[in-house]
Amino acid sequence: MPNPSNTILTGAYLALGAFFCFSLQDASVKWLVAGIAVVQVLFMRSAVITVVLTARFGPDLWAKLWASPYRLQLLLRGFLLLGAWISYYTASRHLQLSEMTTIYYASPILVTFFAIIFLGEKVPKTRWFVAAAGFIGVIIACLPRDASQTGAVGLAFLAAILWSISITLMRSMATKVPSYFQMLAQNVILLIACAAMLPWSWTWVPWDKFLLMAGVGLFGGLGQYLMVEAAGRAPASVTATMEYSSLIWAFLLGAIIWGDIPPHNVWVGGTIIVISGLYLLYWERRRVRVI
Repeated sequence: MPNPSNTILTGAYLALGAFFCFSLQDASVKWLVAGIAVVQVLFMRSAVITVVLTARFGPDLWAKLWASPYRLQLLLRGFLLLGAWISYYTASRHLQLSEMTTIYYASPILVTFFAIIFLGEKVPKTRWFVAAAGFIGVIIACLPRDASQTGAVGLAFLAAILWSISITLMRSMATKVPSYFQMLAQNVILLIACAAMLPWSWTWVPWDKFLLMAGVGLFGGLGQYLMVEAAGRAPASVTATMEYSSLIWAFLLGAIIWGDIPPHNVWVGGTIIVISGLYLLYWERRRVRVI
């Protein structure tokens, strides 16, 4: 019989891989939305993922999805993610990649909170401590550089709330609904919603940006798959805390692509967040050795 602690550790590593893919996706989207509407980028992203899933599992997947007893939960999660992505990528036009990623890290402690309320998860004190420490880092990083950024900061925080609820909902279905079902449902909803808004926002783009939009779909699709697989192996409070790792990539990609130097409060908050996430991973590894 598999060791539960080994399963949790595998889930943590899968989540690390997922958030690396999401970091590549976020950097690509931030680059694109400087001149392209957010809904157009999200439409292309969801279209790529939907086509790949249909090609991989066949058109029967759609009928099975519609017949799923969890279709209402899947529908709800899709709309939550739609709100989260639109809020997050709209904020990306006004914030550095490192800033918006750090603010978004309010989600781990929110996931921990929602997991207790809705899933009945028993969260060890160590995980509570790590989540609380990470949230302190978020508060420090949330201080805007000037008043004009307040709205963008609010959008990034709203995205964190919606993402947290969607992750908790995903965790409740992880062992009952195949990962590709969850992926198809959320991307079909995004695809339909964004398509409805395209007539008012569509612009023709050169081939290089078109290919980058397709790449966003590949990065996002792989990240979603790894995230759903992680949720089936580890508690939501663990997979959410692994999200802290992508802050390192946000700092590096922001500096390489845009030459961004984060303000001091983002450095301080980000350091607290990264240390918190690394400590949780260290603690989980020790549990594997002990049990």
